[in-house]
Amino acid sequence: MGVTYENDTLDTKPIPSLEYTIVAVGLPLLIFIIGLAGNILVIVVIVRRRSLQTPTNCYLLSLCFADCILLLSSNLPTIPEPLLPAEDWPYGSFMCTLCVFLGYLGANVSSLSIGAFTVERYIGICHSLKAQTICTVSRARRIILALWTIAVLYCSPWLALAKVVPTYRNNTLVYSCTYTLKRYYYGIYYVFDFLVFYVVPLGLSSVLYFFMIRLLLKDGAPRTHEDRFLRHRSRGVVARMQVRLLILIS
Repeated sequence: MGVTYENDTLDTKPIPSLEYTIVAVGLPLLIFIIGLAGNILVIVVIVRRRSLQTPTNCYLLSLCFADCILLLSSNLPTIPEPLLPAEDWPYGSFMCTLCVFLGYLGANVSSLSIGAFTVERYIGICHSLKAQTICTVSRARRIILALWTIAVLYCSPWLALAKVVPTYRNNTLVYSCTYTLKRYYYGIYYVFDFLVFYVVPLGLSSVLYFFMIRLLLKDGAPRTHEDRFLRHRSRGVVARMQVRLLILIS
């Protein structure tokens, strides 16, 4: 995204080959088009079909919105980057601040949405009776609203920590989108962000999926109350058929 640190030195950018330029521009463009189109289609289908508005799909909807924000703020500005001077930011100061803020917001909300989705699936599979009262659409919407609020408040400092700085390179004026935060403090912020929004959700998801997979692989472990009822009923039918068959044979 052309983001540098304040007072960093900028090296001369070598002239890329035509093949490199095509790949460097075409691949992010392809990712952007496919990713944005896929997420928008999911959003449209879930919103327009009331039958699909389930707790699970609510978290999926939140994830799609976060992915769209991430694609627009982080992926889209990098597409013309190989065609520009090194570390040049042509979109202005407001877009610099907005893209940095939205980039972190989209990534963090995506992680939180996946974590909430995993917890919801764990309750639905491993505690199916409780899921009927806990995993509701209204509760899912409140949780999603809380996750977005927390993420916005957490990422809001980036609105004051990013700016555009003019720099002369080879007698040419270029504008760089920089972090005003010193590299040491940025490292602390980054490590905390990495632990809270990536390591913790990944560890939680791994543990919950382990319990879900273990339960689903158990022989004869039904997943819902209806499954238990149908299984007991089917066993009774088979038993009665065996008795009748013995009577006929005898």
